[in-house]
Order: sequence, then C-alpha cells, then structure tokens
Amino acid sequence: MKVTYETFSVVPSDSHTLHVKRIYSNPEGEVVLLIHGAMENGRIFYSLNEKGLAPYLARQGYDVYIPDLRGHGESKPTIGRGFDYGHWEVINEDFPALTQALKERRGTAPQTWMSHSWGGFMMLSYFAKYANTCTNVKAMAFFGARRLVSVHSVEKYFKIDLIWNSVGYLGGRLCGYMPSKEIRIGPENEARTWHHETVRWIRGAAWKDFKDGFPYGETLQKLNLPPMFFMTGANDKVLGNPTDAKKLIKELNHSQVEFRILGKKMGAQHDYDHVTLLTHPAAQNEHFPALCKWMKSTP
Repeated sequence: MKVTYETFSVVPSDSHTLHVKRIYSNPEGEVVLLIHGAMENGRIFYSLNEKGLAPYLARQGYDVYIPDLRGHGESKPTIGRGFDYGHWEVINEDFPALTQALKERRGTAPQTWMSHSWGGFMMLSYFAKYANTCTNVKAMAFFGARRLVSVHSVEKYFKIDLIWNSVGYLGGRLCGYMPSKEIRIGPENEARTWHHETVRWIRGAAWKDFKDGFPYGETLQKLNLPPMFFMTGANDKVLGNPTDAKKLIKELNHSQVEFRILGKKMGAQHDYDHVTLLTHPAAQNEHFPALCKWMKSTP
C-alpha cells in the first residue's frame, strides 16, 4: 500500500514553530498522534524508507501525525542558550496547538494517542488538564513509559544519577541548556528548566506542575480514562523498565489496561530494549500487529 509523507507547521506562539510529519495511505483513516520522549525527535517513529511504527500504522489505514516537540528535530528554534522553557509551556501551549491542528484537519475523527518514554508522561499530563477537550481520544498506547526511576543498578547510577541528573545539571549551569548532543548521550538537547523538572519528578516529587501547582496525578485518578496499552522491553533495564512501567499504571488507578513485557521468556523473538521496542526490524511482525489488533478492539 502506497504511503504518503506530508509536512506542515504549527505555531503555538511568536517564539517558536513546531514541525509535524503526517504519514498516511488513507487520508480519512482514524487519527494516530505519536509523541516522542526526552533527547529525541519524531524520527524515533519513522524513517524515510518507510520503516518504523508510523509507516506501519499508515499501511494499516491510519492517518498518523508525528510532531517534533518544542526545540527538537525540525521545530524552530532549536534548543540553545537563551531558549528555555518548562513542562508548563509544552502542556499549556504546544499540546493545545497540536490538538487544535488535528481538529482543523480531521474534525471529530477518532484518535489514538501513542508515546515513547517521557512522551507518555507529558501526554498524560496534558490529558489530565484538558480532558474536556479530548473527547475524541478513544485509546492510548505507551512504549517504555514511566514517571519514576526506582530501580537500583550500576546502569541506573551511571545513566540517571551521574549523567542525566548530575552532569545534566552542571551542563545546564554552564551552557544554559542540557547539552545532550555535546556529551553524546542523545540526538537532541533539552531546555534547562524542562530538564530540572524531570530530575525532580523521576526522583519522586509529586506529580504536580511546578509552575501552577496543577495536580496531574490526582486528576488522572478521577477521570474516565480511555483504554490503554503499555509495552516495555525485557531488556529495558532503566529508562522504561517493567517495574517502573507497572508503578505508573498503578498510579493511574485505571482498570482498562493491557500490559506486555516484550522478551524471549514471554514468547518474543528478541529481548527488546528502550529503543528497539520501536526500531527493531522484527517489531513490525511481532508487537506492531498486536497493537493494531488491540486498537481495533477498542470502542
């Protein structure tokens, strides 16, 4: 099935522009919104040779939208000294602009929202605050999602405590932003305030906004949430490990959840990790079909 790639821009404010990739074979298909995580951009979901989750979904008839979040990928400006923001701006400015753009293009067409890693935290936070505007969201799916990082291991101490927390904080003081690219831990830099907030949350701070105090976690527990599908890799030891994925599910207090750990002991061909969940060539024959089957089963 022929897949079409299109690009358009969303302008939440005068200070920046968001780049959005649209991939589809059926322009009238159900809408899928894909949200990337920290130190990433939308390319985690697709390649130009039609590999990845987004092209796969497009071939199944879905109309797929993949934004580069503020300062990432082809969104402008890129993150650097003097371009700072926190989660409040992403949740209250960028997400509303993105969802309004979907409404303008597709009206009330049913939507499924998906995310990778920290993208799930931001997606859920937005939904908590603006659920009354998200009535056409029929389902949510999460790859390697977590809020806390509670595991204890050498890998966790190195990747999270030393690099993300300590080196990231020092980099923010020196550069004015989290220099992920310069220290070669990811393809995208992060804003200083945004990075500092993630450090506090993954250490266990209450799931509230640091700017206006909105209680995201408490609100989510009271909402009528859509069906959810959580997938994490058996070889994801830190960034989206099964233990912390389960803790996020428990924190949501939601009964309509399917949870899968993808590894050889569970019948998969591979022990997937935080990235290969989405990028491994075998994914389109293993868990991507299971995801589509679940999507079709949601009301």
